[in-house]
Amino acid sequence: MFKHCVFCHASLGSNETLEHFPVSKRVAYDPARGRLWAVCTACSRWNLAPIEERWEALEELDRLVTDRGRLLAQTDNIAMAKAGDMDIVRVGRANLSEEAWWRYGRELQARRKVSSTLQYVETAATLALMTTGFGVVAMFGGGVLGKGARYLKYGGTAWRGGAE
Repeated sequence: MFKHCVFCHASLGSNETLEHFPVSKRVAYDPARGRLWAVCTACSRWNLAPIEERWEALEELDRLVTDRGRLLAQTDNIAMAKAGDMDIVRVGRANLSEEAWWRYGRELQARRKVSSTLQYVETAATLALMTTGFGVVAMFGGGVLGKGARYLKYGGTAWRGGAE
């Protein structure tokens, strides 16, 4: 029986509810495929249980969810229930994107939040640089930049001095 997360090495904790799988307070299972995961409370990653420990625990989880489980959230093929002190995710015939959202949803939301914050910082930095650049052009407007701006505005006649 494993006691620590495979990814972050934090303790998975224990539960008093399941006799055959007393590893974590958050558990996910897929009875059709015979999979059982202990969900780490520190990093929210799913740790697949060894095959020897799954079968009795899967039957026990099915009974627990149907007898004492209270439904918290549900999509087409995946449901989350609370039974006693445990959070239990039951995975059905989910497609890959639905299963990935349940497994990595919090991480994806956190990444999106960081990404939007970085975009805000990049935009603010770009505006600051542009403002500084316009200030420099205004200060040295009579130099090369000023002549180039005058050429763009008036064309070649500003340089030749030709009258119309």
